[in-house]
Amino acid sequence: MKSAEVDILADGTLDYSDELLRALDYTVCSIHSRFAFEKDKQTERIMRAMDNRFFTILGHATGRLLLKRPGYEIDMERIARHAKQCGCFFEINSSPDRLDLSAENARVAAEIGILIAISTDAHSVHEFGTIRYGIEQARRAGLEKASVLNCQPLETLTKLFKR
Repeated sequence: MKSAEVDILADGTLDYSDELLRALDYTVCSIHSRFAFEKDKQTERIMRAMDNRFFTILGHATGRLLLKRPGYEIDMERIARHAKQCGCFFEINSSPDRLDLSAENARVAAEIGILIAISTDAHSVHEFGTIRYGIEQARRAGLEKASVLNCQPLETLTKLFKR
């Protein structure tokens, strides 16, 4: 499968053209700048991005870096409801610096029916082992196998990723 992490720009558009996004099987869409937007504006930004049919998974939803930077404020329940409506998913980022979604936010998303991907955010093969931190975060959230996107058979994933 072909995928990419795609930046959510300040206005909620994605930083790759639809032509390029169309060639991918799925995307992980994340905010990497403009963290200081007020809560409603940041929430709207993410929801607008989800309206793009090539948006698949919301990556590190709050942008937090543990012990370095608090996450930006968003209305998680509103975003989760919009994601459900759009057929989008969330990520638990396993990086020990992030663990984003928090267990609390993962519970909110799962209760609304959002499947959650557990991702390493690895920048090298040496970081693949961090997946265990994401699994532990999912366990703290009380997620069951059925709520984890990675646990779905490939045939199911292929269908889920089509919007």
